[in-house]
Amino acid sequence: MALAVLLGVGGVACSRGSNKTEAKRKPPSTVITSTSTSTSATTTTTTTATATPPATATTSEAAPSTTTSEAAPSTTTSVVAPSTTTSEAAPSTTTAPPTELDKPGAPAPVSLVAHANNPQTAVLDAPGGGQVEVLANPIASGAPLVFLVVQQQPDWLQVMLPTRPNGSTGWIKASDVTLSPHDFRMDVVLSQHLVTVMKGADQILQAPIAVGTSDTPTPAQTFYITELLKPTDANGNYIPDGDYGPYAYGLSGHSDVLQTFGAGDGQLGIHGTNAPQLIGTDVSHGCIRMTNENITTLANLLPLGVPVRVFP
Repeated sequence: MALAVLLGVGGVACSRGSNKTEAKRKPPSTVITSTSTSTSATTTTTTTATATPPATATTSEAAPSTTTSEAAPSTTTSVVAPSTTTSEAAPSTTTAPPTELDKPGAPAPVSLVAHANNPQTAVLDAPGGGQVEVLANPIASGAPLVFLVVQQQPDWLQVMLPTRPNGSTGWIKASDVTLSPHDFRMDVVLSQHLVTVMKGADQILQAPIAVGTSDTPTPAQTFYITELLKPTDANGNYIPDGDYGPYAYGLSGHSDVLQTFGAGDGQLGIHGTNAPQLIGTDVSHGCIRMTNENITTLANLLPLGVPVRVFP
């Protein structure tokens, strides 16, 4: 599970060089579920996920010498409810040529998010094909299971999976999920230490970030947001000024270097920080850090299932 793994339920430790290093143990987590309902999509046309940038991550700059501490933080993390949008997002009306749509900051098309209806969702290798895995709902952090839809066929959906290897897809029954549309997207450019968040053709945020080191780089692929976490202590008390800041998103992607971390499988995330002076550097175990102000802005805005394109 993405950030929950990184932040709370085992997984990749996101930071180096903070006042404390990100957790390498599995702290307790709680999920804050949304109180609003999403609008079901009724379209049967084919919907393709946002273009995937080159899959080869560039080599990050060496981390500062002050980022070698590996002490585990005293705080744990809890899962936070994502912001939900109840109105359907309007499709982008950009007239840019197709090649421009692959660039960072290009208008975001409408994406479809599939929300699991049942305690388990079977994933097949083709419509009506063989079963390859069964995913639990809720996921390990307690957040609801969601997928980003890649393609639609009668009675079937091809979806991105929150599993290894990165970029995995599978087929699920359309009747097993509820669809909701949105037109948000995050574009990360590793070499520029920059994130751009789009809503259709509108840029709603552009901000500096910290990324993975050369030893534990942030993979340059397309992922999607799987959960929103809220840091807490062992007693469940909210700690907004800890290693992960006030909020942390879990992603569908995993570290290419760390196959396991703590009690998790090395999933990636996007979160705040208690070391804002390291924003703009290569410092993490693969996670993406931003200022607490910016992660709070996004936590109050983005739903689950937002595509995150990571460019070299």
